[in-house]
This record gives sequence, C-alpha cells and structure tokens, in this order.
Amino acid sequence: MTKEFLSPSDVKDLESKKRVITDEDVEFESEETSQKKVSAPNPSLPNQPKIKAINIANQVKIDFETMGRFDTPSSLSFSGYTVDHIDNFALVTEDNILETLVSITEELKDKNSSDEIGNMLIEEYFEVLIGIESRFNTVNHMHRWVCDCQRDVDENSRIINETIIHLPSLQFTSIEQADEKLKEICRESFETEGVFKNYLSLKYGEDASIEEFNKEDEISKMKVSEPYSILDENILYKFRYLRIKDLLFANEYVNKKYAGKIKAIKNKQIHNVKAFELKQIKEDEMEALTKKKNQEFLRALRKCTLVEYNGKQLFELEDKMEVQLPINVALKTTDFLDKLKFGVTHKQDFDCPICGKSEQRSLYLEFNFIEFVPVKLDPRNEVRGITGGNIFMGI
Repeated sequence: MTKEFLSPSDVKDLESKKRVITDEDVEFESEETSQKKVSAPNPSLPNQPKIKAINIANQVKIDFETMGRFDTPSSLSFSGYTVDHIDNFALVTEDNILETLVSITEELKDKNSSDEIGNMLIEEYFEVLIGIESRFNTVNHMHRWVCDCQRDVDENSRIINETIIHLPSLQFTSIEQADEKLKEICRESFETEGVFKNYLSLKYGEDASIEEFNKEDEISKMKVSEPYSILDENILYKFRYLRIKDLLFANEYVNKKYAGKIKAIKNKQIHNVKAFELKQIKEDEMEALTKKKNQEFLRALRKCTLVEYNGKQLFELEDKMEVQLPINVALKTTDFLDKLKFGVTHKQDFDCPICGKSEQRSLYLEFNFIEFVPVKLDPRNEVRGITGGNIFMGI
C-alpha cells in the first residue's frame, strides 16, 4: 500500500497556521461570542449549504446535525492530528486501519467529554472528520474515485481519478428536516387501508381502537428515532442506526472467521507446479476469498443494527447472524432510511477524463473514512463507505 506521509515540519507548519474558514453566505462566531445560541437551520430550506466547523482556539467545534438525539451530544470539540498520530498511521495494515483511526479520533476529542466515538452514528463521524480536515489541514479536499469505465479493468491497472471538493460548500440536512420528510411519508402511507391500524397496534398494543386516535395528531408527534420497526409476514423486526462500533465489531468478526483460510492460502504448496503458476493460483484463490469476506462484512454490518426479532431482544452479533433477513426486509429498510437522510447530503458532479462520462454521486456514499487521514493512501485498499408503509420509527 503506497503512502506519502506528511513530514514533521509539514505538520508543524499546519499547526502554526491560524486557518479561518470563510464563506460569503456564512457569518462566523468570534471566540468571545462562541457560546451564544446559534439559530437552527430553516426546515423549509432543505440541503442549504453551510460550514460545519466553528473555529475555537486550538480546537474545532462540531455542531452535529443529529442535535443530540442519539448517543452523541449536540456538539463536541476536537484537536488536530499530531506528528505521533501520523507516525501511527504509517504502521497500519488494511485490517486495523479503521480501528487505528477511531482510536486516534478518540484522543483528539475534548478531554472533558466522556462520550465515546464508537457510539457515534456514521453520519456524525463524517462530520467530525470533515471538520478536523477543514480546520487543521485544508478546505479543498482531494477525493479519489474510480469511474464505471474502469470496472472491468484489472484492479492493479485501474486509473484513479481525482476531484477537488470544497468542504465549505458541502450541503447538510438536519435531523429536524428529516422529521418533516418522515411525516410526509407516514401521511401518505396512512392513506393505505390497514396501515394506520398496524401503526396503532405496534405503538399502543393490540387493543388500541382506531376510533380513539386522530391521524394528524399522531403524525405531528413523529420524529426520526430508534428503534424503527418493520412488519413482514407477521414477523416484527426492529433495527437501530449503524454506529462506528458496529464497523469495528463486523471487522473483528470477519477477520476472526477468515484468518485461518487466508493463512492456508498463503502457506499453500503444490508439488510439480512451477513457482509463477502457484503464485497465480494463490492470487486467484485470495481474490475469491476476499470477495466472500467483504460480502460477509456487509452482512455482519446489517445484522449489527438488528435489535429485536419477533419479540426477542438480540445483543450479541453471533445471535444476530443466525437470523435470516428476507430480501424484501433489507430492501425496504434501505429505501426507507435513504429517504430520511441527514448529515452530509451533498451531491457532487464527477467528470471522467478517460471516457468523458459525467455523473452525479452522493458524497455520503462516495466518501470513505480513510480518505480523511492526513496521508495519501491507495484508494483500492481503503475501507469503503457504506449504508413503505409498514416501517415505523420509535416503536
């Protein structure tokens, strides 16, 4: 994995600069007024551009779009990377790079906070990494991406494109704006016969009488929350949002499961087979095994968010992996959550200099955590960014 590291002198230069992020449409708080109340974004203006980082002395303050609704408070402050942190990144492998990044981010967090990085939602962690880079490194983020025209090209021969993304121009959506979208979805789904009755039964019990409740009153109380439930073939599944610790758990699970198989391939010997032929056999087997391992990782990620199955609470990943999720449940939950996106919701135009194709991609899906590490990594080896009427929030 090719890396170009920042030198200690480069880091000192970055730390010494009093970089201030500016934007024509944003009025920043001074250090003296940083404690004053900041007005909330107007829900009627979805995806309005704004800068997420408020410059506070040696730290960057992140005001999360989740506004303290989950396990993370409404705001946290972070310091920048040190030379020691960059040295640590020099020693990482593909298996432990995410764990290393999370561990270092924990060290950067305000020492007065007891909140854990592992409990952050994926959306919140992206805000942290973007804020740290824009405050301590640069507001012009270099994003490396692969066009679909390179899909059938050998992995080692693929051409990596580079696009500069201006971080202050990113668009974000607040959790309150997502609330309004949820209400619209439920208002429409309640028009389908039986859906409102199912909702009342799940929330208030089987004895709830539909005549005693008003649809608009119930809709007005709705907000994006956990758990969210989906009823399929009379089986109730309950999920929560994906956390950073889920990535670590899923990674540990698959590494443990496939460690022996990977070692067996590396140590494989075949008599009367030439060295270059054996090497090719090992590479082919390793590629197939890596693909299977990645599929298992994604499966484990999805199962991490499952908290209850047909009335039985689930705590351990091993128990969750035993539950067979119907494909329609997986597709419905993915589509439902995609409509309720909050955090980074910016869509970027990407122009391929190879084939000339231009397409718009969601940066939430396009970004990956590792590209915000202050070293240059090979995108082919990075950890990739991840994740109707019978799905209900908070019940």
